[in-house]
Amino acid sequence: MKYIAEIKVMPLKHLPDHQGKTIGNCAQENGFRGIENIRVGKFFRIEIESTSKEEAMVSVTNLCNQFLCNTTVEGYEFQVEPK
Repeated sequence: MKYIAEIKVMPLKHLPDHQGKTIGNCAQENGFRGIENIRVGKFFRIEIESTSKEEAMVSVTNLCNQFLCNTTVEGYEFQVEPK
């Protein structure tokens, strides 16, 4: 069965996000008021063939830990649904 995994990777909350800070500063310099605490992350949408949702979730977890996320400075969350 095919599944769709949607994965969000974000910097850990206790670490600064320099890219987000730069974007926030530029936004304020260009007249955007009230913009605060921008955090920049990554989003992945993956199709996966698997025998069960649980097996697909294990595969996605392994993919995140090995390739999509630097777990030293990033965290991730995902959901898996049938296609």
